[in-house]
Amino acid sequence: MKIEDIDVGTRIRAQRKRRKLSLNQLASMTGIAASNLSSIELNKSSPTLGTLAKIATAFGMKISSFVDDIFYEKVAVCIPEPADMTGLRSENVTQCHLTGNLSANMMVATTLTFQVNSVFDSNENTERFLYCVQGLLEARVGEESYEVRKNRGIYLMPEVEALFRNKSDSTSFAIMISRKNTVQVSGAYVVDSCK
Repeated sequence: MKIEDIDVGTRIRAQRKRRKLSLNQLASMTGIAASNLSSIELNKSSPTLGTLAKIATAFGMKISSFVDDIFYEKVAVCIPEPADMTGLRSENVTQCHLTGNLSANMMVATTLTFQVNSVFDSNENTERFLYCVQGLLEARVGEESYEVRKNRGIYLMPEVEALFRNKSDSTSFAIMISRKNTVQVSGAYVVDSCK
């Protein structure tokens, strides 16, 4: 969605009506002239970020309530894209971004294809969940080793570095889901799949 496709004025008017406020009352609350508010609500003019902040504050809302659609797709069909493995410690592992065409959303999903005896170093400094679709993977986290079989996953906190190795006699496949922004806490644990 593009910024010009967002009807901010209608959203502001709907919030004002929901709160049973007149234009004059909202003008008094925000310090913005009623004529300017009317112009914004009728989409004759676009509010500045400062103006939008004043209106959102008067409503007890976040600015993002009016413009989230610009930054985050509510629904998006994703086209997989091959991933650049430059700089990653990996041997015989291919990666494909499943969420390749999403720009500002909070999740990243990739597929990992592990050839026999291949290794993948995951030190993304973000929360990650790796789910084994086929085969058998070993996850080395420090001195500990975790077995990640088909239909099981491993969840890693941001500060945890893990080395994944294909322990199967054939190709193993996994899906990794990670967050773009996280809160730092510690730990790693294995999760059984839902049956």
